[in-house]
Amino acid sequence: MTGMSGAPLHVMKMLPATKAPAPEPHKRPYTPPHPERQQVARPQKRRKGKSFGRKVFSEIWDIIEDVFD
Repeated sequence: MTGMSGAPLHVMKMLPATKAPAPEPHKRPYTPPHPERQQVARPQKRRKGKSFGRKVFSEIWDIIEDVFD
């Protein structure tokens, strides 16, 4: 045999189609609207000042420049 099993397709097309009951739409529970969200004020980043060693080096460099000027 050629491996046929079950009813031929042309016979299956003639069967009356039974509709399945439509599933009920899924409803989410009601949630009240959110109050306006306040933006959290982030602290601004502080800029680091010159370190003590840098200040000293800067002063010494100014003195050296003044000597050569």
